[in-house]
Amino acid sequence: MNAPRTEWILLPTSHDDPLYEQILSLIVAGRLPSGQQLDSRDICQSFDVTEPMVAKALHRLSDEHLVTIAPDGRATVAQPSAEEFLQLLFAYAELAARWSVPDMRDDEVAALCDVLEDLREAAERGDPVGLNFAVDDFIGQLLTATPNALFEEAAVQLLTRCRFLFLTAAGFHYWDVRDQLEAFRAALLARDGAALAGGLRLLGRATQAHVRTMRAAHARRAGDDG
Repeated sequence: MNAPRTEWILLPTSHDDPLYEQILSLIVAGRLPSGQQLDSRDICQSFDVTEPMVAKALHRLSDEHLVTIAPDGRATVAQPSAEEFLQLLFAYAELAARWSVPDMRDDEVAALCDVLEDLREAAERGDPVGLNFAVDDFIGQLLTATPNALFEEAAVQLLTRCRFLFLTAAGFHYWDVRDQLEAFRAALLARDGAALAGGLRLLGRATQAHVRTMRAAHARRAGDDG
């Protein structure tokens, strides 16, 4: 019995890898749930793309643990872990930067720059609560800046699921986020969505590494206490 055909929805994309961005958006929105098989021919027909383009997008999603590819080549949407949801959040923030920043109003850019200043001040004074709120605020404003209602709904749900990952112990906070702030500010003022997306990609990788280090340290401390 054939699986039901997926109803693909076209969303705005950048020129980096539009097909990857489309599938990523549908995974985040829950329209491609965990366990959903991804039929390459269906994707080719729906997006008018070639098999190699589909393979490239699916392998990129596989590298990010969002899709599993069996030895026979069949691809299935995976169930992301908490860490992978954090990675997904930053990937979504990248998309928002590419889509939204070039067309942002002056007041929207000013609001994001104000949050960057809050973030810098929190990092300077070693304030973990202030840092967490500022990171949450910056990503939240960026995610909801796009005019696409489906994107905004999925983004807010994803941010809510990831919010707990910002609540880490003060001794293990990623204070080096402040090193990225001037580059973020310059990208916003220049309306350079690609530059901001690149910075967010690096920050996301660093944050993931930080979370792994934090968890390992907590595990060691728990072992010592035991």
